[in-house]
Amino acid sequence: NSTKVPVTKKQKILGNLAFFIGVTIWSTMFPATEYLLINWDPVAITFVRMGGGALVLLTAFALLEDVSSTLQATPWGKIFLLGIIGVSASTLLFAWGIKLSSAIAAALIATTGPIVATLITRFVYSEQLRKGIVLGVLLAVAGGICAALGGGEHFEQFKGGELFVLMAMSLWVWYSYNCQRWLPNFPQIGIAALTVTAGALGFAAYVGIAVFSGID
Repeated sequence: NSTKVPVTKKQKILGNLAFFIGVTIWSTMFPATEYLLINWDPVAITFVRMGGGALVLLTAFALLEDVSSTLQATPWGKIFLLGIIGVSASTLLFAWGIKLSSAIAAALIATTGPIVATLITRFVYSEQLRKGIVLGVLLAVAGGICAALGGGEHFEQFKGGELFVLMAMSLWVWYSYNCQRWLPNFPQIGIAALTVTAGALGFAAYVGIAVFSGID
């Protein structure tokens, strides 16, 4: 949570386990979104996904944390910036990317996530590369390619939507990094609940304007 706080071996193991479970669940987004796009549009998928996620996270936040004291110390400007750009925009770009390409192509592009994260943290935030990063990147990309192509499916060419997926990955890296950088002493469930809720509110405002103005 903070670079000034030492992390124990047990915490590292639990942290990596949490990442493993989280990424496994997150990867189901690609085929699920492609299926929903048969009858849904990217804006509707993003709106429902954000709203549902916000409700679940707010419930967990209320059960696990001291909500009152946490809200009093909340930097709302940073929360809304992280939520609207890092969560809402990246989620919408993912949905658009899958719609304009395919789940397979989008998943393949998403395997560049470790490379994008390494480049952004190194050249934007001047973070030193840690030991094993090259091996980690190679394993992540190789695993993603195997997972995407393991079913024998294939895609003929890139269709342009892959660029949206790459943009979404970049925004998600920006969000993940700055959540810890801007909110070093904030509870993790609070960061997730408040940023997703802020993103959902911002996106709801867009949906309202889009519906009544007819722009979308």
